[in-house]
Amino acid sequence: MTTARTTTLVHRLLTGAAMTVLATAIGAAAPQDKKAAAPAMSGSGDAALVKKTADGMVGHWLSTEGETRPNGQGGQNYLKRDFTNTPALAKAALIFFKDGAYKDKTFTLVASGPYKFVKPSAAVAGAVETDFSFSDIRITPHNADMVGMLNSGKTGSCGPAPWKLDVEQSLKATDGCAVFGIKLSTYREFDLVKVEGDKLYYGARPADGSVPDTTAKRATSLQVPLVRAK
Repeated sequence: MTTARTTTLVHRLLTGAAMTVLATAIGAAAPQDKKAAAPAMSGSGDAALVKKTADGMVGHWLSTEGETRPNGQGGQNYLKRDFTNTPALAKAALIFFKDGAYKDKTFTLVASGPYKFVKPSAAVAGAVETDFSFSDIRITPHNADMVGMLNSGKTGSCGPAPWKLDVEQSLKATDGCAVFGIKLSTYREFDLVKVEGDKLYYGARPADGSVPDTTAKRATSLQVPLVRAK
């Protein structure tokens, strides 16, 4: 994996499906419980949809198979998702792979933090605009290229200690990772959430490989769903 490709891959998820994960927002937004979200809605139907979404998204959710995302360079990133939501916090684990065989892991990213519901989506029926603010991101590099990339910045700018193979490290102490332009305390993602039975949908990622870090980039369609873990 080249340096440019690795940077794009990490940046997309650190600021994208996790961190973005993730989680659809990373930053200083206060945790929202289910009761707090509903009063912000404009009518009883809106409030009912938000409550349904808040109740329904709590739990453990998994990819049904390997997934792809655009990497911003005309290629694909390969990953699987493992999400756990409580009424106040979202935790998104994203496992990246070398290719579509989904056997050789490149790195694992775990982003966690609070989220808040905004309003029902005007673009996607049954979905709710949701903002995610992650307070912690943890990375585990699974190959030498990723270890080298994470160690390529200034000491103390991307995790508190040198990176080692298969050893997880939090970015909280360094407020993100300068190598990838991630500042944990100010990062947000503006997303969609839809619950349909035992399926959980998030907004589709931007086709150019960027992240939905402004309201103008909020999704108008959905990703493939996660399914509730049995």
